[in-house]
Amino acid sequence: MTELISSQAKRISEIIEGYLELSRKSTVLYTNPVSLEAVAMEAVDVAKQGFGWQTEIELDIEGNFIVFGNQSRLVQLLTNIIRNSVEVLENKPDGKIGISLKKSQMQGMAELIVTDNGPGIKDTVLNDIYDPFFTTKDEGTGLGLYVARRVARDHNGRMDIESASGKGTTVRVIIPIAPPDVVTYETGGIEHG
Repeated sequence: MTELISSQAKRISEIIEGYLELSRKSTVLYTNPVSLEAVAMEAVDVAKQGFGWQTEIELDIEGNFIVFGNQSRLVQLLTNIIRNSVEVLENKPDGKIGISLKKSQMQGMAELIVTDNGPGIKDTVLNDIYDPFFTTKDEGTGLGLYVARRVARDHNGRMDIESASGKGTTVRVIIPIAPPDVVTYETGGIEHG
């Protein structure tokens, strides 16, 4: 438990730093190699040990893709998306969240995909969900998807949402894979997907 508390305290500190970066509207150039497999596993672990412990969450990893970035911010991106899915599934006994990591059909890109079988997002709301402080929740801040999308963009990627009312939601985050020769040279041989 002590190790978990320590790692979560560090994560909270890094999240706060991430929010401060957002407020400064700074452009970040990331040069550190980050394993998207580690990001996905940490985000699922955070969800299962915290806000999503009552929800069925499945993780499917099809490779370890290395990107240039900040692991804490990428975990924040993914946990924000998972948290939204958990919250819409609260009253659904058969609610499920699927998270997958795979190579994108787009050349040189990897995809983190979060799918839920919740109520979906109404068309009238879909255009506003990225706006800061826009929320349909009683206690929401309206920053979760805004921050997630900003983190994706800061990593030279993008975030797309597909949803149909009554049929669930799929959030797709697409991020460029770091060039293998650069990653191998700088890291001494981190496995590359």
